[in-house]
Parts: sequence; structure tokens; C-alpha cells
Amino acid sequence: NLPLLYDHAKKDWRTAVEAASTPLLLVTANQSPYFDGRFAEVMAAANPKYVSHQAVDQSGHVVMAEQSGTFNKLMMEFLKEH
Repeated sequence: NLPLLYDHAKKDWRTAVEAASTPLLLVTANQSPYFDGRFAEVMAAANPKYVSHQAVDQSGHVVMAEQSGTFNKLMMEFLKEH
């Protein structure tokens, strides 16, 4: 799976997010050592009809593992709404 990870990391996903026509949830970690989660606010503002953002505190990069309860709650709420 390493080639897939490298390919994903090199991609610029901004145009895909801006053009999304189905609901998209961006979940970011406030303490990620890799990404500044504020980028998700910019992306959500670029496509407010379909893109929403939730920031999770007390989490590094892997929100679904580090804050699994919070992540699952956010995901379930999103899925129920859409």
C-alpha cells in the first residue's frame, strides 16, 4: 500500500474538493504535526453547499485512532444528515 500512500500524499486535492457535488466531511486534528487543519476551513468556504469541516482537539494526525469516540460520533452525525 505504500505506493498508494505516496501517490495520495503528492496529490493536490483542492480542485476535487471545490468541485464536489456530494457531501464531503473534512475531519482534521488540531495537534497534527503534519497538516495545519485551517486549510479545511478554506476548502469548506470554497464549496459550502457540499463541504463541511470538523476539527478534533487532543489529537495528532490520525484522528480516527487517537480520538475514535469523537471521530465515530462526528461521522455518524454526518451520515445521518446526508
